[in-house]
This record gives sequence, C-alpha cells and structure tokens, in this order.
Amino acid sequence: MSARKVTVQPECANEECRRLKRLKASAAVEIARMQKTKALLIAVQHAAEYEADFVVSDALAVILLRFQQHIATLDQRVTEAAS
Repeated sequence: MSARKVTVQPECANEECRRLKRLKASAAVEIARMQKTKALLIAVQHAAEYEADFVVSDALAVILLRFQQHIATLDQRVTEAAS
C-alpha cells in the first residue's frame, strides 16, 4: 500500500476567513449551474445543426437570460462577501 499525504486545513479563526469560505462555496454552486446552462447551449446547437423543429432564437434568449442571472448571482455573492 502506498502512503497518502494528508493535509489538514486549519479552522477559520476570523470572520474574514469564514466569509471567504462561504463565497467559495456559493461560487462553486453557481459555477455548477453555469455548466448545466452551457450543456443546454450545446444541446441547442446540436439540435439546430440537425434542423430540429424548434425556434432557436427563443432557446438562445432563455440561455442568455440564464447566464445573466448567473452573473448577477455571482456579483451579489461577491458584494455580500465584501461587506
């Protein structure tokens, strides 16, 4: 068996450290949501290439709205963490 190197991260001792951890966690969640939206964009692109029966502009408008919401959410989280 190979020995694994274990690193222990110290607990956050101050409020700034805790805020940073919360920001990182919420950013990770929002990035995961953005990746799902990106997957939706790829699906729309694939369907458009095969001339599926749907309105591409409507689908792209929804995707654009979702990305705008993701950016707004990330901006809000950063603002909250900075205050």
